[in-house]
Amino acid sequence: FLSWASLRERGARLHEQDPAVLEKLTDAVEPHQPVAMMYTSGTTGDPKAVVLSHYNVLYEAVALNRAVPVDKHQPAIAYLPLAHIAERELAIYRALYEATHIYVCADPGQVVGTLATVRPTSFFGVPRVWEKIAGGLRAALASMPEGDRAGALPTIVHQLGLDQITWPVSGSAPLAAPVREFLASAGIDVLEVWGMSETTGCATANTPGDAKPGTVGRPLPGVEVRIAEDGEIFVRGPIVFLGYLQPDGTIRKETDEDGWLATGDIGTLDEDGFLTITDRKKELIITSSGKNVAPTKIEGLLRAHPLVGYALAVGDRRPYLTALITLDEETAPGWAAARGITGTAAGLAAHPAVRAELDALVEEVNGKLARAEQIKKYRVLPSAWSPETGELTPTLK
Repeated sequence: FLSWASLRERGARLHEQDPAVLEKLTDAVEPHQPVAMMYTSGTTGDPKAVVLSHYNVLYEAVALNRAVPVDKHQPAIAYLPLAHIAERELAIYRALYEATHIYVCADPGQVVGTLATVRPTSFFGVPRVWEKIAGGLRAALASMPEGDRAGALPTIVHQLGLDQITWPVSGSAPLAAPVREFLASAGIDVLEVWGMSETTGCATANTPGDAKPGTVGRPLPGVEVRIAEDGEIFVRGPIVFLGYLQPDGTIRKETDEDGWLATGDIGTLDEDGFLTITDRKKELIITSSGKNVAPTKIEGLLRAHPLVGYALAVGDRRPYLTALITLDEETAPGWAAARGITGTAAGLAAHPAVRAELDALVEEVNGKLARAEQIKKYRVLPSAWSPETGELTPTLK
């Protein structure tokens, strides 16, 4: 590693040798030259090296500002890995364009505490982060005497540091409707966006004053979206990446002759131009009877409960769906303590009261699903999932 002091020393030496060294470098940069290479998370296959251009990242920053104008020097938190396109765009490229004040939270597990210190005006969270925030709000309410709960949410939201947010954003995966609705009842109207590394992050967005719950919004200015006959979403515009880096150093273009990129996501466009994501094309479960099932919808409904950390629907080429569930290490003990039950999340997995609650949850979720989507059996695992243990990617997918 190169220390900051060594970097400054090298820079000073270069500048002394040639005072115009920086200008020579910047003047030589062309808009469509690569600015960054980042790997996809590889949730549906081997990771691919996505190459972005200077034009890609700056256009995305400008388009976001057109869609959601923000004042200069606003505080923001960077807590996701910089391998995540949303963090890279928001914490580096848009931050440079908007002169945002970035507070780095090195441990994503501490982001909720950091919110109270920074009090950002916008905040991007993957669904798991919003689920944890919702769980924290519910736990705080549950710990209060019943008579004090009415009207308490604004105070709790202020204590969490979310009272200044004007654009709370969720992306990377669908946010379950019960979570979104609960947060909205607390005054946090989380707006969903959609995109991928290959579209330099956000391609469509719900924005304050132009949003439709359950969708991921309209295309950004200058971006086009169309739906193929099989439901796959195609994107065209200045945010589409240069291509994938190949082993020989070349960049393989992925768009067709008309500039359209096949995203691998399935969705629909309504009459107002709002996009709804159904699922990843490669993640659809096809049961033994030939029914196509979108697992993210089922998993999101299960994760909306404060007991549940993660859920995985299983059923490809099987007669019915089952699920694996892990308890939330942070909110499950609080849920249990409020009911006079003690123990860690791992110890609670076999507790009769927890099992009864999960039985009721699965029954409730099944009531919201079509017959082919319903969970017939489930198992609670004794340990949590994490990137360190290998079940999750660094972006918690």
